[in-house]
Amino acid sequence: MKKLKTSIFVLSCAVLLTSNPFVHAETVQSNQNAVNQYGSDIDPNYNKASTSIFADITSEYWAYNAIKDLNNRQVLSGYPDGKFRPDRVVTRAELAKIMVLAAGLEPSKTSVSTFTDLKANDWATPYVEAAKDYLNGYTRSDGSLVYDPDAPALREDITVALVKLKGYNKTRLVDQSIIQAMFTDFDGISDFAKNYVALAVDNNLVSGFPDETFKPQQPVTRAQAAAMLWRAYQQGNDNKIETYTKVELPPAPTTVTGTTYRP
Repeated sequence: MKKLKTSIFVLSCAVLLTSNPFVHAETVQSNQNAVNQYGSDIDPNYNKASTSIFADITSEYWAYNAIKDLNNRQVLSGYPDGKFRPDRVVTRAELAKIMVLAAGLEPSKTSVSTFTDLKANDWATPYVEAAKDYLNGYTRSDGSLVYDPDAPALREDITVALVKLKGYNKTRLVDQSIIQAMFTDFDGISDFAKNYVALAVDNNLVSGFPDETFKPQQPVTRAQAAAMLWRAYQQGNDNKIETYTKVELPPAPTTVTGTTYRP
């Protein structure tokens, strides 16, 4: 993984990173007024003093520093009308693009798509192909491989991707009993994702919610994606390349409009 140029990456706390964006930021200073309690995916560098760069969120917004920092890193951008739209749900196609930009990967130029529901000339295909080592595809009962690009990206989706990006899945022994005790909705985590969630919690990449749930099937908003990615920037070392894995699905994936999506 090649190192990214430091000139384009500036932390909101004025710390320059000197390598890949997923390298540990050594001098991140937490605001004493921001308490990172159990069950809160919050921005630990929450700072009321700065001026907002987006029309629809203030500098007091819970994920503002994460959003601002990732905007500085050219990972997440606002819209032409000056808004960020923090509550807009991220699709799986959009998540692939975000992960590629965050990891410093190059979109893959390809004439053939790995997935039957994406064409080679679709805008998302270069990003999905580049991110497929981190983001799972699905196999239907007829054996076809799909990515389901327009479905909402789920909390367990981004959690699995972050663990793979950080290389934490190299750990051989994973104790699922910890998250089983922590999260009352443990059984709602897909079987393939449970080890990844355990590793993510153990390495401080994600946490649960105050009601002691993880909400693995909850669609991820732009603000939540920013907070989770920003937290990953602060942990560990460079990205680790993984081999592509598939997840078995029942007959065609089903997208449910609203708050849930379950493959």
